[in-house]
Amino acid sequence: SGLIAPTMQMIFRRCNILVKSDDDYLTGQAHPTVFEGGQIDTLRMIEMAHAMKASEAPPLAVLQVQSEELGDPHHDYFDSMRSEVLLNTPCAISRLCNSTQYWREIQISANGSHDPNGRALTFKWVVLRGDPKRIELKEVDGDPSARRIRIGYHPRRPIQPGSAIESNRVDIGVFAHNGAYYSAPAFVSFYYPDNEVREYDDQHRIVSVDFRSANKNYADPVIIVQRDWRDDYQYDDQGNLQGWTRTREGGQQELFNPAGQLVIKSD
Repeated sequence: SGLIAPTMQMIFRRCNILVKSDDDYLTGQAHPTVFEGGQIDTLRMIEMAHAMKASEAPPLAVLQVQSEELGDPHHDYFDSMRSEVLLNTPCAISRLCNSTQYWREIQISANGSHDPNGRALTFKWVVLRGDPKRIELKEVDGDPSARRIRIGYHPRRPIQPGSAIESNRVDIGVFAHNGAYYSAPAFVSFYYPDNEVREYDDQHRIVSVDFRSANKNYADPVIIVQRDWRDDYQYDDQGNLQGWTRTREGGQQELFNPAGQLVIKSD
């Protein structure tokens, strides 16, 4: 059925020495970005594989984007990356959060998930990395295989409570269960650029974005363009965006109107 690699992934992750139960498997500690060799329990992997019946082989979680709100590269951000879509694959969906909008939404379906033996599937949607207070996972029209995901802006934070490693990434794990085993995880990931400092007001409106050298954190230049300015946004008394001022090194300033157009001349 082409499921050797996904099954090996499930066994590998389920047999991490930090993962003692299915509940542990549905947490971020079972699915880090990088695995430490000392946490691999080879004997448990062998025993689990030998005990697995072909009739109970784990399913495959498959994802598809149903709808989403992407940022406008001429207004919400200025970048040579003309889209925030980093990749769409059956088992991993990822987005670059370049837009200055505080909230972003995407609707994902796992209805294409399948079991090699035709077993009925149930689903778990889990926050593996990120601030649960800034993440909403809502079932879509009573369909347990679909979720509307709403993510609030994520600044740099520890990947797990107490960890010395920090990240600007959010990971949602999607797991299918066939009554015997959970699948390997499918991922929905969001990355907020780490070479900028954003400020929002209490109404979640963008106040400023600073791309200058005050922030020394590394961001991969293949996907995140380096910039040398600060944008400060202005609103009227009704909260409508009036435009923003861009300040470059040396104090040079440029004015943009609400549509994201550079003001060349004004009366």
